[in-house]
Amino acid sequence: MNKLDLHIDFSCPFSYIGSEKLLQFIEKENLPEDIVRFRSFLLNPTKDNVNKVFLENMTKKFGTSNIAETKERYRGIIEAAKRVGLNYDLDTIIDVNSKNAHKGLQFAIEEGKQNDYVRKVFSLHFEKGGDFNDLDTLVEVIKSIGLDGEKFLSNLDRLNELVDKDLQLAADRGVNSVPTFYANGRILLQGTGSFEEFKQITDSL
Repeated sequence: MNKLDLHIDFSCPFSYIGSEKLLQFIEKENLPEDIVRFRSFLLNPTKDNVNKVFLENMTKKFGTSNIAETKERYRGIIEAAKRVGLNYDLDTIIDVNSKNAHKGLQFAIEEGKQNDYVRKVFSLHFEKGGDFNDLDTLVEVIKSIGLDGEKFLSNLDRLNELVDKDLQLAADRGVNSVPTFYANGRILLQGTGSFEEFKQITDSL
C-alpha cells in the first residue's frame, strides 16, 4: 500500500488536531500504522526563541488590544481540539522554534515510533507547556516511547539534514500550509479533515 504523507508543524494547532484525527481514524479502521508518513514543515523557521510567551506574541501578531481578546480568537480551535479528546492550553504554551522537535520526528520515523512521538510532542507543547526546542526535554520524550536518547543526540547533524530535505520536498510539492495530506503525486487535502475525507483518501491509495 502506498503511504500517505502528512506535512505538519509541531507549533501548529491545526496540525495538532488533524494529526490526532488521522491517527484515531487509522486505529478505528485497523489500518497499518505506517500508512501515514509524517513530514516536517516549519511555519516560522526564523523563530529566535527570544520572547517565548505565546499569548504576548500572538497579541502583537494579531494587533489585538489585550490578551483576553487574543484568547477569544482561539475559542474555535479550543473547541475543535476538545471534540477529538485534546486539550489546548493557551496559558502554558511556550513559543519556540520547532526545528529540534522535527529532528526528533525524523529519528522516531527511522526507529518505527513516529506516531507515538507525534502524539507525545504535540501534547508536550499544547497541553503541558513543554519546551520542544530543548534537547534534554526531547530526550525524555524519546526515552518515554522506548527509544535511545543518546543515539538521538549523536545523530543531530544528520537528522537536521533530513528535516531540510522534508522542507524542500514541501516546497517542491507546493505545500504552503499545514496540515497538508499528500499522496498519489498531489495534494489531497489541506486542513484538519474528517473521517469521511480520510476514508476517501485511504481507499484511493
